[in-house]
Amino acid sequence: MKLNNTSVFTLRIDGENLSPTTFPMERLAEYMAIFAKLIGADNQPVFKEVSKGSTCLDITVPALWETRTEQSLLRAANDPSYKNHKYINQLEGHLLKDGYKSAELLNARKQLIFLVTPQAAKITHSVWQEDEIDGEITGVRGIDDTMHIEIRDGTGLVSNLVCKDLDLALKIAQQHLRRGTVRLFVDGKWNRTIKGWKADAKQCEVTGYESLSNAPLTQIMDELRQIPGNGWREIGDVEQAWRELRGLSV
Repeated sequence: MKLNNTSVFTLRIDGENLSPTTFPMERLAEYMAIFAKLIGADNQPVFKEVSKGSTCLDITVPALWETRTEQSLLRAANDPSYKNHKYINQLEGHLLKDGYKSAELLNARKQLIFLVTPQAAKITHSVWQEDEIDGEITGVRGIDDTMHIEIRDGTGLVSNLVCKDLDLALKIAQQHLRRGTVRLFVDGKWNRTIKGWKADAKQCEVTGYESLSNAPLTQIMDELRQIPGNGWREIGDVEQAWRELRGLSV
């Protein structure tokens, strides 16, 4: 839909008894922020309104950039290596956490670009082991007799973890909630799906943490290259080599 030389893109969130009047305001703002990042700042997204039809979040972009915006959304939805794909993962994580059925990305002609569903992918294998997760702490909350910690890694994947040590959970919240990157040490069940390995939300426990440097990756790589005999000096594109070693897209 075009309006005053702008085109309207829509994120339609579907949930039981969900409407603009029942959607928590703070949570609505988080969905809108993800949607805006998914569209991309270079397309100058502007909030228009929240409309009915379950709950529809409408954002406008200049009509001149309608095609570019649609192509970017298509790529984000279908290409895991694309820079904005992580926001699809964030959106899926929010839907799963809130118990909503799905979210539809609609183009300016109200045609479906992509359907995001929160259903957990079929588990093909599970193991019990100790491991680490690096990322930003995005939530710490108490449920029953335990604390639950939410962490988002560099790819946008959100993991929810149990923490039975109240003092440990409070320290993590006080020192690292929304304060850059931290490393969590976790022990428990890991499930493998077609999307890779993920910590089991009910059976993976935080046992400790380590503060990490928030210096830019390029700075860290430069420092590594200054250490004699470690092999990094001989590598041309250090950042690309590091990402390949980590199994990340380049």
